[in-house]
Amino acid sequence: MKFIGKLSLFVLVASGFGSNLSAQRLNYPATYRGPIKDIYFGTTVADPYRWLEDENLPETKKWIADETRFTEAYVRRYLDKYSLERNLLLNSYASFGTIHRSGAYYFDYEWRNEEGPQLFIKKKLKQDGIAVVTPHEYATDNKNNVILGTYAVSEDNKYLAFSISHSGSDWKEIRVKSLYPFHDQEDLLTGVKFSNIAWSGNGFFYIRYVLEGQNALKAISDKPAIYYHRLGTAQAADTLVFENKDNPLDILHFNVVSSGKYLVIYSSHRESQKTARDVYAVDLQGNEKGRKRTLITSTANAGFDVLGMYNNKFLVKTTLDAPRGRLLLLNPGVANDAEEFISQYNEVLHDAVLAGDKLVCLYLSDIDYVTVTFDSSGKVVHKNSYPSGSSVSLTAGDHEEPNVLLYYTSFLHPPVVYEYDTHTLTETLVQQTEILYNYRDFETKKVYYTAKDGEKIPMVLAYKKGMQRNAQNPTILYGYGGYGITMTPFFSRGFLMHMQSGGIIAVPCLRGGGEYGEDWHHKGSLLNKQNVFDDFISAAEFLSTERYTCKDKLAIMGGSNGGLLVAAVINQRPDICKVAIAEKGVYDMLRYDKFTIGYASAREFGSSADSVQFSYLYKYSPLHNVKDSAAYPATLIITADHDDRAVPLHSYKYAATLQEKNRSDNPVLLFTEKREGHNADNIYTEAIIYTFIYGMMNMDMTQVRNAYYRPAR
Repeated sequence: MKFIGKLSLFVLVASGFGSNLSAQRLNYPATYRGPIKDIYFGTTVADPYRWLEDENLPETKKWIADETRFTEAYVRRYLDKYSLERNLLLNSYASFGTIHRSGAYYFDYEWRNEEGPQLFIKKKLKQDGIAVVTPHEYATDNKNNVILGTYAVSEDNKYLAFSISHSGSDWKEIRVKSLYPFHDQEDLLTGVKFSNIAWSGNGFFYIRYVLEGQNALKAISDKPAIYYHRLGTAQAADTLVFENKDNPLDILHFNVVSSGKYLVIYSSHRESQKTARDVYAVDLQGNEKGRKRTLITSTANAGFDVLGMYNNKFLVKTTLDAPRGRLLLLNPGVANDAEEFISQYNEVLHDAVLAGDKLVCLYLSDIDYVTVTFDSSGKVVHKNSYPSGSSVSLTAGDHEEPNVLLYYTSFLHPPVVYEYDTHTLTETLVQQTEILYNYRDFETKKVYYTAKDGEKIPMVLAYKKGMQRNAQNPTILYGYGGYGITMTPFFSRGFLMHMQSGGIIAVPCLRGGGEYGEDWHHKGSLLNKQNVFDDFISAAEFLSTERYTCKDKLAIMGGSNGGLLVAAVINQRPDICKVAIAEKGVYDMLRYDKFTIGYASAREFGSSADSVQFSYLYKYSPLHNVKDSAAYPATLIITADHDDRAVPLHSYKYAATLQEKNRSDNPVLLFTEKREGHNADNIYTEAIIYTFIYGMMNMDMTQVRNAYYRPAR
């Protein structure tokens, strides 16, 4: 239904109308209620703000602009008081540990000058790089925010293919640049989404989606296909390598392994409740026209990641019959012909890379990281444990090289990069960020609390040394709990600023994550999603009971799946905190799968097309569970106009509903970022978020503004 010219049908809900006392006090922008209703399995569900799904309606555009002005006006009273942009800028370090190896080169992605972030290339690990890609040079206008995606060097080390996105969208274009000397090639590929780049011969593989003239930021992204692009040719001449016509909503991924000998294709099924995959191998060594695709494995119960060739077989990291992960060797020519190479341990296998004749595995042991090095027979030759309260990741270049790059970080400092030599079994410092504070003035602590059903949940806290448990510490409780993603400590300029101002950061490892393997994930997904909300509520109660903070000094925060978490929690327990920050979440759980790539999350949440899953979704869907008589905390909802993953219509409808029904004096604000996407990194937005938190908590102005900066000793 189109709504232009039909707004007279709607009931007006605005600051000067009706009985919404909170709206009367805060004078929210006028918002119309429409008559739309849907019926699900005999249940009638009203959707009065459906018109906000159409961002092209003049009424919708005006409403969004009015909401943004309202939010900025409200927060402005605190912006000058706290002046947070300066502090955040000082914590935005240029020299992050982002070194990656591709081909014969090393790359850094850094912000070194006023030109913004650039990709730097170097021939030796400890050299200073020179700029090879400056994203903003590809901007369509002076407001266009261009972000670098993935990149890869050709087999002959003469070319760099890289992807960029405009204004934060998931849609990307791929460009090519010659190396030494640097020169843009004519190659330009569009329609690219969720794709890596893998070279083979004088071209590369990539994934593109069919758009067919629809709204690129909202239409369902389906029919993915893998193509091969030959350097110097038009995209129209690209070769179709793989598509799944029978299942156009399947998710595709690929990689090239064993020094370019094999293309491995993964096709993930939307219907599965787990991580079903068909995995194929294409031998790239023969004649291009004679290449055949061989099924390596097919299962509905596990994920697979082919690392490369080992002992003439595919080495595969998998959760097949091993929820904490193990490594198998698969026969290249026979489907499902596997033998175990590294068995499942009590620890969770987080990652694994091949390096020369060694295999380096990264494990999680009760959310602490351990690296284990195996030789070609599967014998352990080295172990290394890392301090509690930190995170480790690893990456390798060519599998024939013996060295691995290790990234070490925590809430206390940005990444530090080490090179691990699998021959000498030693680590050497490569790069660390020059910081403007002494990280030794802060500390982390791992604690455990008991969830509603008795499950033990770990949580990492970070704060200034000497912190007193007096129930008065301003605390940010940050959560995610989904998709099997591990939430171990990470560096955040906002978190650091909060600790510098005397606050506490608390991040629990909620069920739904991957901290304890796939079983932990499944305990917080689909019909178990309520466990995630209960775990988060229990974390808030623990922080108050143990006198780290109190309700009036607690802010809860989450983005993406964490935005959904925050919104669901304040519906169920609006008394749990003083402030709630919900960033770029999905809030209409009955319609989320109708937009862009939302259908891919049916394995995580379920779908309203299924009667059982509908009943469960309807019970916690944030949009449908806002209470008419509840006093909500001060709430700030953040979205972005180019977010085509968690489309902004979710935030619009949820904000309108919460503004209508909130019965407290606390504000409910909506802020829409312009020309930004799902993973925006915007200091102004972050300043608004923390200014809102500090203003609602009435934090001491001097303590915040005088957060000190001095080099680490």
